[in-house]
Amino acid sequence: SDKLKKIVGVGNEKIKENIAIAIENKKYLHIRIPLINGFNADEEDIKGFLDFFNLLNKELFDVEFLPYHEYGKDKWKFIGKEYKVQDGKISNETLKKFISKFKDSKIKIIKTKIRKHTSNFICFDAFFLSASSRDPSGAYLSRGSQ
Repeated sequence: SDKLKKIVGVGNEKIKENIAIAIENKKYLHIRIPLINGFNADEEDIKGFLDFFNLLNKELFDVEFLPYHEYGKDKWKFIGKEYKVQDGKISNETLKKFISKFKDSKIKIIKTKIRKHTSNFICFDAFFLSASSRDPSGAYLSRGSQ
């Protein structure tokens, strides 16, 4: 999207393509979406997400929303960097709206506990998508498994 391109220098076309390929190859995805006020947390963004996710096999992915937080803000100051995000937190109402709209579209929403290790992050329009190596039954697949 133009928003992502403005912030990180590239759009999300390749990311969407890679997600579609993973789904076509029956790879289960756990998609984590940070929601950031003023960037990707309004009605237009909900529609954009759903336009894409509704094209996919919903049995092969789930979504987890990550409301923006400022836990790292002091670290930026400590290393002498400017923390540029202003008013990034979303309201509980915004989070509930995203959850409701996704559930209405029959997209599985999950909430996980804090993880010690997560890998395979894919950036998708200012959202970080974690592609796990699990099939829908919960079994872990090795690289190259069909």
